[in-house]
Amino acid sequence: MLNSFSRLTNEQLLEILSFSAEAAAIYISEDLEIQYANDAMLRIWGREKTVIGKALEHAVSEIKHQRFAALLQHVWRTGKIYEAKEAPVSIQVDGEVRTSYFDFRYLPILDENGQTYCILHTAREVTELHFQQKTIEEGEQREFILIKQLAAINEELGAANEDLETINEELSASNEELNNLNNLLSESQAQLKEIIEQAPIGICVFRGKEMLIEVVNDVILKIWGRTREEVEGKPHFIARPELKDQIVLKWLDQVYETGVGRNNEELRILLHSPEEGLREAYVNSIYQPIKNTKGETTGIIVILQEITEQVKTKREHHLIQDMLNRAIEAAELGTFDFNPATGKFTGNDQLKSWFGLNPDDQVDLSLATATIDKQDRPRVEKAIRQALDYESGGNYEIDYTIIHPENGSVRTVRAKGKASFDENRRPIRLNGTVQDITERKRDEQRKNDFIGIVSHELKTPLTSVKAFLQLIHQRAEKEGKQFYHQISEKALVQTGKMHSLINGFLDVTRFDSGKIHLHKEWFNLTELIDEEVEAHKMHSPHHQIIFENTVAIPLYADREKISQVISNLIGNAVKYSPNGNRIEISCHHTDDTITTSVRDNGIGINERDLDKLFERFYRVTGADTKFISGFGIGLYLSSELIKSHHGKIWVESEPGQGSIFYFSLPANP
Repeated sequence: MLNSFSRLTNEQLLEILSFSAEAAAIYISEDLEIQYANDAMLRIWGREKTVIGKALEHAVSEIKHQRFAALLQHVWRTGKIYEAKEAPVSIQVDGEVRTSYFDFRYLPILDENGQTYCILHTAREVTELHFQQKTIEEGEQREFILIKQLAAINEELGAANEDLETINEELSASNEELNNLNNLLSESQAQLKEIIEQAPIGICVFRGKEMLIEVVNDVILKIWGRTREEVEGKPHFIARPELKDQIVLKWLDQVYETGVGRNNEELRILLHSPEEGLREAYVNSIYQPIKNTKGETTGIIVILQEITEQVKTKREHHLIQDMLNRAIEAAELGTFDFNPATGKFTGNDQLKSWFGLNPDDQVDLSLATATIDKQDRPRVEKAIRQALDYESGGNYEIDYTIIHPENGSVRTVRAKGKASFDENRRPIRLNGTVQDITERKRDEQRKNDFIGIVSHELKTPLTSVKAFLQLIHQRAEKEGKQFYHQISEKALVQTGKMHSLINGFLDVTRFDSGKIHLHKEWFNLTELIDEEVEAHKMHSPHHQIIFENTVAIPLYADREKISQVISNLIGNAVKYSPNGNRIEISCHHTDDTITTSVRDNGIGINERDLDKLFERFYRVTGADTKFISGFGIGLYLSSELIKSHHGKIWVESEPGQGSIFYFSLPANP
């Protein structure tokens, strides 16, 4: 039978599920294996979705000694529907077994041979209604008993009339007893009225075929938009003329005539509003007939709950979800969702097509990652593990390559997501988007290739120009030609800057191609900073560049690359500080970390630029920076070089207050 169910189309499943307005579950074998249970049914059972695939008695063990499994198996064998009203069910919820009451229905779904291939189980909790009805029935029973007692008393009074004088004392006693009974009846009616008045949902009682409004509480008056004086004691259709031509009046008449109750879910209705005249509302309602001891309908009790805001919120949510889906589709984004508890990985059709999967395929994470290029797969798995670690903040962002398993096409994608955690900091979801950046990567590669070619081509003539300038500088110094000596010295400074710029562009292309190699060695960081400070003092005589550390700090790193970082940070401080400003450099050493900082008192950086400052080719724009030269690669290179040493780099700044750039490196290799 499981095979029959697995052949169901989506349309058939939807048809089956459409029978259920609230809690629903589907069993696909005589052993009552759970194939489907919606959230409402899981809440009734007090279980999670892990029960899917288990037999009902194993999934909800407390029903084992109750009659429901036997009933379901009987429905399976006979193919006959079974329904029950206000049936007691004992379920363990939050560690405590509670008895609740439900209206439920077991609907067998038969195949073309008339054999059951699944059972649709729908249920609605009516515990509160059960006890309310029970209270009403007990009140009527007490009233009936009192009436019978009164009849007996009247018979006694009739017999006693034959001899009034002899039974006067007995009559007095009987009259006293009658008064007591009447008081009890009045108290019972008052008690019932008080219960109705204090109920958190709308309740009213209609009497007779004319539907006279006998009892009405404040909640239902608020929903109706009426006052007690407007409706109490009046026929319903007169007290509420706004219901004319609406189906509600017809349904109430049907309940009175047939004696069969009615439930309405998300009923759209026009209600009276003192401010608006009529307003659109949505309600859940129950019409329950009131019957006397002969089984004749004498009235109707109405229970009403307004759910207008919930319905509007749900529709707005559906609208927003539809807009989001359209936006994702228009942007050609893939979306994914990963459940770490089950290992289940799902994605939209776009994502599945990239990974070589069919729209209906159900996959786990290992199958999804199988199409990722082998070189990238360990990085992706590591990034997922880090995102699922609560301490990481749950962020997931990575670029990787996927290879289509059928046609072999190569695609570069960028995945971004966010993990969510439960109250115990355990990961429960990782979801996000995947963007195809193949063309962008190709454009970047073409740009880097161009930059590399141009940089190499410029480097050769620049080396020759520098050599000629050095010869001129030496000859001018030897012959005492001061003018040519100064001019050549300035030209050498500019060629040095151009040489650094070209090397920066080459380093960018090396980073992208993974050809940056570190030559680590032990050296004195204090000495290296002193060298850079002295070099910048020569080129920037108008700035006070101060470094007061004298203690040697040993560092195991690539000396040339760290020198390049320090030079970039001091150079930036000079560029973005007015002439004469003070630039302070400091270095602090702990057991684990060496931290270096460069402080200036320059123009500072806006908060909106801080997060992007270390991106490639990013430059701060503004009135204070438009005349400052640069290509936005210095800080990017510094960031990548520090990261390649397993360190970190950051900045603190305020506009007009200057900036402090920091970088830290491991103290121990």
